[in-house]
This record gives sequence, structure tokens and C-alpha cells, in this order.
Amino acid sequence: MKNKQRIKIISTILLITAFVFSITMGVIDRSTALPENPMSDELMDSSKVMLSGEWKDLLEEDNQEEDTEEDKEEEEQEDEVEEDQEKNEEDKEDEQDQEENKEDEQDTDVNETEKEQDDNEETGKETSTQKSTQQEEGQQKNEDSDTYRDADGGEVDNNSPNIDITEGSKDDGKVNEYFTTTITDKEVVSKEDYTFRIIQKEHDLIVKKTEVFLNGKEVEKFNGRVQLDTDENIIGVKVTYENSKKEQFTVTKSYTVFYVEDEIIIQTNLEDGKTVEHEAFSFKASATMNDENIPLRIKQNGQEINTSDNNEYDVTLQEGENTFVLQAEANGKQKEASYVITYQKKEANIVIETDLKDEEVSNPEYGFHAVAKANDEVIDLHVNHNSEKINDDGKGNYTVTLVEGENIFSPEATHDGKTVTEQYKVIYAMPDGGKEDEETEQTIKLRISDLDDGQTLKNTMHTFNVEAIDEDGNKLTGRGVSISAQNNGETIPFNWKNDAHNSFTFNVQDGTNNITVTAKDQDGNIGTRNLTVHGEIAGEGEPIGHITLSLEASTIGLGHIIPPTQVELYANEKGSNTIDRIFEEHNISYDYTGSHADGFYLSYITKPRLYHTTPSIPEDLLEKLGNGVDVNLYNENELGEFDFISTSGWMYSVNGTYPNVGFADYYFKDGDTVRIRFTLALGSDIGGGEPGSNFGKEW
Repeated sequence: MKNKQRIKIISTILLITAFVFSITMGVIDRSTALPENPMSDELMDSSKVMLSGEWKDLLEEDNQEEDTEEDKEEEEQEDEVEEDQEKNEEDKEDEQDQEENKEDEQDTDVNETEKEQDDNEETGKETSTQKSTQQEEGQQKNEDSDTYRDADGGEVDNNSPNIDITEGSKDDGKVNEYFTTTITDKEVVSKEDYTFRIIQKEHDLIVKKTEVFLNGKEVEKFNGRVQLDTDENIIGVKVTYENSKKEQFTVTKSYTVFYVEDEIIIQTNLEDGKTVEHEAFSFKASATMNDENIPLRIKQNGQEINTSDNNEYDVTLQEGENTFVLQAEANGKQKEASYVITYQKKEANIVIETDLKDEEVSNPEYGFHAVAKANDEVIDLHVNHNSEKINDDGKGNYTVTLVEGENIFSPEATHDGKTVTEQYKVIYAMPDGGKEDEETEQTIKLRISDLDDGQTLKNTMHTFNVEAIDEDGNKLTGRGVSISAQNNGETIPFNWKNDAHNSFTFNVQDGTNNITVTAKDQDGNIGTRNLTVHGEIAGEGEPIGHITLSLEASTIGLGHIIPPTQVELYANEKGSNTIDRIFEEHNISYDYTGSHADGFYLSYITKPRLYHTTPSIPEDLLEKLGNGVDVNLYNENELGEFDFISTSGWMYSVNGTYPNVGFADYYFKDGDTVRIRFTLALGSDIGGGEPGSNFGKEW
């Protein structure tokens, strides 16, 4: 019996020893099987937390305390297991001991799983905190960065090679010195189809690319028009340039345009709060609904202003504040806008601008230019020649015949009770002391265009051009040579003179017109031509013959827009009215400056399917033009000034000569050949440039 008890005791001790050994090995295996924390290196190397000084010691102490507590917990667990095993009844079967061992192993696995979950949760918290920190830092970086939104809505660093331009002052460092457009910023329109043009300013840059954006989206194949969205629209223009160093940069400009339907739109160039210094005041104003004009009433200081057919108003301001109220009504809707313009009277600063000077001349035919201005506004000027009043041609050009000896010119201007008078002395001395009726050697030759000896004229007005040349055909015009003209002894005023030729327009008299043209230089050399033309003045609007007219754009590869065409001519019809007729017949609309009566300049033309082929500037012409050409700088169906390059525009010639006057001041005659041509180089590419500037070839 005692032996049996001993055997049981020995067996129990062996089982307990085996159990303790298995637990110890399990702990060792668990420690070995745990993977290294993948964040440990990141945490130790992190630049977010400073591990230095007393903070690092505290962190190490915390780690040591955590390790000690874990060791104590493990030892207590082992002691508890041993105590439980000793308390087991000796009569337990081996199977019960084995089941208890299995249960302990399962508990250990559960603890390991829970610990892994806790580790994962801690790691997740750390990752979430890092992401949050990165987002905050990114936001701070964006707030601190020096950026702006460009024309396409993208963010651009101010330090990048991009320029966001404004129409402001140079003080803001963002002045538009590159391009402009025909867009009116903050304009309100009632038509969704919106057209505008991009115009390059004068610079030596090469345009590499032009982009247009509408509300942040690029307009593909921009042809001069965009389709607006209802309400606010942001139109952005982005141009990429290349400088002489082959460096590229972009320039952007944004505009706001509002599109509304079924609303009254009042448009005006009045500026509320504006202060002016002149009592004479002009402004434009109109009212529309759905792109249709509607009546507009305007009151100035409570008094209604007369309506205008062309939306232009001329008023006289009162000193102080002037309130303008604009009212429109249509389809049961009303709209009113009010503007205050302040007139502060400024003391007149009168200036006489003239090329008169004290001098001695040898030509009795004398011309000069003179205008008077008060605070930059043109005012009346009275000019006396030897105490006799003389008149100009309406543009400040004066022509007189000098008397031998002293000639005193006295221009005088008066404004707001203030008068300014100047005086100039011009001495006329005959060349070599001779008399006017004495013969002088004809060493100056005269070339006259658009006027032939024996010619018959049917218009009441006629323009001709004169060039002074030497015996070898070299031009003398502009080299100290004065040119004058007379008709039946009366001085013919010149329209314009430059180094190419002098232009004269005279009143054609019925019957004989004896034209005398004289040129003299400072050395006394002289040249004279006499022509006789006959006037057979036709009745107003009576047919007087035909001209051959063409419209050409060969400089960009379009050839003839209007081929040489016979056009009937009517008596006393200004050139501007003649081209108006022919353009209408060929379905061409156009824009111009000046008026059909005076100063008419053809700005650009519009014609459906104008570009029947892609514009192409000849290579040899491109070389002559140099930088500043943008082959994409044009609008579909339009052609005019500033297209492709800042020196482009329309010019015209009559019988091979480019007149110094506009269409409104030229009267075509029977048999004239008129060519209206598109130039890229101020005429130098079509034979119409200033002397010495022509390229030597016409395209």
C-alpha cells in the first residue's frame, strides 16, 4: 500500500515537472515567434518627436516599468498554475490532467490573439495620427504658398514663369504689356453667342500658343466666339510666349461677362463718382432686352435729355455734382441706373502747337501746321499773316504765299477769358537775289501721279500726288525741298506731306484749270510743271465712268477676296461710299474709325467663309517680319488690323500710288485702278512703306 502511494506521489511530481517545462518552452517559443514591430525604426527616426534630454529618459523609464510589470504578471501566473496543480486531488486520472493541459494551451492562444489585436489597434491609431498631421501640414503649406488661379482655373506659383496680368497701374507689377482683347470686363449681355478678338501689343516676343478658357474649360478650336452660360461667365485668355533666349512663359488675363435672358440691360460708359475737368461731357448709353434695343430715358439733374439715334450723348455739366438717371421699361419690367459725375473747373492751360519758327526761306509757297489746346482740348485758333487773317483746311494746315522780305505770323487763342499770342518771323529771299520773273535753272524734276495734262475731270474735287526727284530719278521729297501748287493762280492746300510725296486736293472748276506745281530747295534749285485739265462737272450722283477695284490678302496666302472688278462710279462720291457699295454687293461687312465723311480708316472686314484655306505667310516674308508673328492670331471670318502681328492692317493704292489721305478724302476718277491690300508690315510688304522701308518685293 505504501509502495502504491509512493508511486502516485512520484507520478504526480513528474507530471507537475513536465507541465512546468512545457509552459516554459511555450513562453520561449512565443517570444521568438513574435515579428518585429515594423514601425519601430520609423518611430525612432521620426522627425516629428524630439527624443532628447529628460523626455527621452522618461520614455526609457516607462518602457522599463512596462517590461517589469509584464515579467511579474508571467511569474504570478506560473505560481498560480503550480499551486493549482498541487491542490489537485491525487486520485485524478491522467486523462483529466491532459484535458487541463489542453485548456491552458487554448487560454494561451486566446491571450496571444487579444494582444495582437491590441497591437494592431495601436498601430492604426499611430497611422491615423500621421495622416491627420500630414493633411494639416499640407493645408498650412497651401495657405502659406504664394499662388494664384490662372485663366484656366489652375493654381500657379508666383515664382513660376507665368504672369497674371491686369489693366491696373505699373505699381502692382502686373501690367498688361503683352496683349489686349475686345472684351469689356463685367459686361452684361443678352445673347449667349459672344464674340471677341485677341490683339497683340507691340513687343519682340514670339507667340507660341494661344488658349481660351470658359468657366475653367478650354475652348477647343477657338474661332472668335464662345457660347456663354446663364449668369456669370469667366473668360480666360492664356498666351505662351518665347523670348530671344528661347525661354517660354505664359501670360493670362481673365474677364467676367454676365449673360441674362428676359432682363433689361442698361449699358453705358458712365462711371459713378468720376470727376472731370471739362464742362463739355460726352457719354454712351443704351438699353436692350434679349438683344433688342428698347427706349432709354436719361435725366441730368432732373432735366430729361433728348434721345439719341446712335446712343451717344453730348451734354454741358454744371459745376459740382451732376446726377444722371437712366430708365428703361419693356414687357412689364423696369430698370433704373444712377450715376454721379462731378465737374471741377480747372484753370485753362492754353498751348499753341505749331511747327512755325523764325526762319529764312527761298520758296514763296509756305505751309505750316498749328492748333491750340486748353488742357489738352482743341480750341479755336486765329492766325494772322502780316495782320490779315488766314484760314486753315479744317485740320490745322495753313498754306500762304509769302511776300518778299519779312512775313509776320501771329497765332492767337482765347479760352475762359485767358488769351495766348505768339509771333514768328519768316523772311522770304529770292534765290541768288533774283526776281520772281527771272528764269532759274530747272535742276529739280517733278513726278505727278493721278493728274495728266489735258485730262478731263467730272468730280468737283480731285486729289493728286507730287514727288520731287533729281535728274537721275532719286527722290528729293522731304530733303529740304518745299513743294507748292496753284490752280488758276489760287493756292491749292496740301492734304499731307511726308518723305514719299505731297498730296494736294483742289476744287475743280468748270472749264480750264491751269495747274502749276513748284519745288524749291534751300540752295535755290527749282523745278516747275504746268498742266492744264478740263472740268466738265457732272450732276450729283450722275454716272461718270468706271474703276477697277480689288480686295487682296496675298500676304497671308488668301489671294483675292474680291477679284479685279469693274465698278460704276458716280459724281462726287467719296471713296468711302464707293467701297461701301462694292462691299455690300460681295456680302462683306466691315468696321472702321472716323466716319464716311471724314477720317475714314478701314479697320477690319467680316465675310462668311472668308478663310477658304488655312492662312499661310510666305517663308521669305516671315523672315523679314522677324519676331512678333503669331500665325494663329486671327478670328474666323474676320481680317483686319493687329491680326497675326501688331503691324498689320488694310491699305489702298490708286494707280500704284498709296495716297496720304483716307477713303473719305479721296474721289476716284474714271479709269482708276484701286487695290485694297492687307499688309503685315505697315505697307513695306506691299510697296507702300515709308521711303527706305520697303522690302524690295511685294507679296
